[in-house]
Amino acid sequence: TLVPIKRLMRTSKRSKYYEYWFKDTELNSGVVFRLEEKNQLQNLWDNIFNKKEPLKIEGYYTRRERDGFEHFAVTNWNLVEA
Repeated sequence: TLVPIKRLMRTSKRSKYYEYWFKDTELNSGVVFRLEEKNQLQNLWDNIFNKKEPLKIEGYYTRRERDGFEHFAVTNWNLVEA
């Protein structure tokens, strides 16, 4: 179960994307996943995320590190109904 924390806009040389940050309630760990800036479902996802309600997200969780902060990145994710 993931609790929404914050959305950030990230820009690289090749693309722009949003990072959605969550807190994993079981592991007390940070979790992030990316959504391309021009994704057609952006508004729908923002509405779900901005409710700040816990979400269940299945996918491939990979341990990552950025600036000394360990977290999980999620790819091939699916939103699971409660």
